[in-house]
Amino acid sequence: METCLIGLDGSDNVEAVVGSALRAHPWECVTLGGGLRHSDGQAEPREQIANLVRRYAPAARWIE
Repeated sequence: METCLIGLDGSDNVEAVVGSALRAHPWECVTLGGGLRHSDGQAEPREQIANLVRRYAPAARWIE
């Protein structure tokens, strides 16, 4: 299990951080954490991460 953290304040380049983690090796399962899941104000980064998972880990089971 690995954790990939991003700043919710916009301080991180989400595509670079998450994309790098997803390309590191094949993934069987990806879980989106509570900071993004439970905040309506985080819809944009949540959708961006979902798109990155679809692109870089298309075979991974998605848990949100």
